[in-house]
Amino acid sequence: MFDDELNEKPTRSHPIQFNHFAHLGYEHYPEFPNPLEKYFYTAAEFLAADWPEPRRIIRNLLDDESRILVGGQSKSFKSWLLLDQAMSVASGQPWIGFETVQNPVLIINFELRGHYFHQRIQSIAAAKKIDLPKFETFQVLQLRHWYLKDKSDREDFLAHLQTLIKRKGIIYVIIDPYYRLLTEQDEEIAQTNMGAVLHGFGAINEAGASIAYAMHMIKGASRNTQRDPEELISGAGTLLRDPDALMSVLPKKNDDELIYQMEFKVRDFPPIEPKLLSWDYPLLQVREDIDRSALRSVGGAARKITDTALLEFIALHNGDFKETKLTSEVANHFEVTPNTAREAIKRIRPRLAISPGDKLVSILGTTIFHQTQTDD
Repeated sequence: MFDDELNEKPTRSHPIQFNHFAHLGYEHYPEFPNPLEKYFYTAAEFLAADWPEPRRIIRNLLDDESRILVGGQSKSFKSWLLLDQAMSVASGQPWIGFETVQNPVLIINFELRGHYFHQRIQSIAAAKKIDLPKFETFQVLQLRHWYLKDKSDREDFLAHLQTLIKRKGIIYVIIDPYYRLLTEQDEEIAQTNMGAVLHGFGAINEAGASIAYAMHMIKGASRNTQRDPEELISGAGTLLRDPDALMSVLPKKNDDELIYQMEFKVRDFPPIEPKLLSWDYPLLQVREDIDRSALRSVGGAARKITDTALLEFIALHNGDFKETKLTSEVANHFEVTPNTAREAIKRIRPRLAISPGDKLVSILGTTIFHQTQTDD
């Protein structure tokens, strides 16, 4: 039931096995050691342990035993983007400006019929000049007609998948779409059912592989410029809080050209600057010739804040705002991005008088708001 080497502390993630005596207290049953003991470290032990460096997959974005989520609206080329990523990792080619490290990749295709998936693979290989047949590192599970009827079906599938991943030495698994890990009785928005999906992801991680999955954003997400991209992804919040890296893809307008803005949230790496992409079949290509500040939301013109309107707004709310919260208040009121709000406030800054002590802010001698030194 337990690992034999109880004193050897693990330096990689492993499932913990508990026994039914745990709730009675291990002191009464010394023959059943507490399995948490091998995961307990003093500061000296933790610092002295040899923690192996994770195996890199995409530099500064993804390494092994991790999870990455791609969020975007319907028809925003998420599946194309992940397929391009899979083929890039399998061949060691760059992917939208990221350096990849060649690793075995498995893409689990639950959605497309074989003929059309075959066409996508061939078109991307031709565009990137990848001689794919010579790369045994790119592998496919074609499961278009597979459905999991119940929990037993899912457990069997995951057990076989773990075995396959280990036997083939696969380091990166892409599931498209992820919700096919739900059974016919599960609901996609239910937190308890998403726990089963996370259990499936855990089985893949335990086999030594990372996993990527895509989720849809809510309708009108491209117009919700003030909200965090994470808040725009629909479905159970359990999956949103789980990934080690999150990539969001939102459509924008550059004059009459449709541009996709990709933003990143990473847990283990330095912050990543947003990227601008445009669709050039069969790839989303990085565009460095576009001014991000000139982009506007799809379905509406770019909003602007006049100096007069901003000064009137601040004066109208005399005493209501803290200086540190002014940007968010202006952004919410005028329905603009925080960057646009900051630029507008910067323009009128010479017309504000801010004393260094109590942070009294005035416009033309009129007190606008007061922030005490104890405020955030």
